[in-house]
Amino acid sequence: MPEYGPLLIIELVVIILVILFQLYHTSRVYLNIRELSDIFVRPLFVKNGYIDRKFLKNPDSVQSNIVYPADGDATLLQDHNLVGITLTETNSDHEIIIRIRNAINTYLMNNYGAAVNFSIIRDIIDREVDAKDEEISQSVPTPLYLGLAATMIGIIFGLLAMPDINGANFTEGINRLIDGVRLAMTASLTGLLCTTLLSSFFYKKAKKETLLLKNQQLSYLQAKLLPELVKAEDTGVYGLKSSLDNFVREATSITD
Repeated sequence: MPEYGPLLIIELVVIILVILFQLYHTSRVYLNIRELSDIFVRPLFVKNGYIDRKFLKNPDSVQSNIVYPADGDATLLQDHNLVGITLTETNSDHEIIIRIRNAINTYLMNNYGAAVNFSIIRDIIDREVDAKDEEISQSVPTPLYLGLAATMIGIIFGLLAMPDINGANFTEGINRLIDGVRLAMTASLTGLLCTTLLSSFFYKKAKKETLLLKNQQLSYLQAKLLPELVKAEDTGVYGLKSSLDNFVREATSITD
């Protein structure tokens, strides 16, 4: 049988590595939780601008050719080639809110002048938030699982360290097994503490705050964005009607 001393040292090294990884993983999950709670700290806001009609034919060029007038500047309204367009913007550098902004703006640009379904905008926001939430929820129990694995490792090393059981060394063998399990239980306790802190304190609080801020964001977009989209839709219908009227007049004059 292997000597007790080397096995105990190997087990100690393994347990230390497990604990270090538990702490590292916990810190990473904590950062992800902070990222979740910060998504809507600097939320989207509605911004109205103007763009030349020719760029509407290519939605990919809309974003780079929008002109935002200064307050009280009415000179842009005198240009009949410009039409109003409403998009979302944010002052945040958060990766998720930027992806949400880009996805919503792409949808709005591709549907300019047409009926816009607000449920699609809601789905864009929910999809990004749920993806981050799912990533965190699957990572929270990992320190606990690692602790349970470390306990099994301790039992295995303790059994390997036990000599043959007989009347002379039975007590020594049991002590070696207990020493191995006792050492491994340290990682189990660390995993339990890390998982409890993440799930019961940080994650639960962040999820509640994120849900509240997300609902406020949706309410804002519904109150501010939808009226502007209705105006754009009316403008598109009016422009189509005007084009049809002009076509009818020209066709009538040719016939006459």
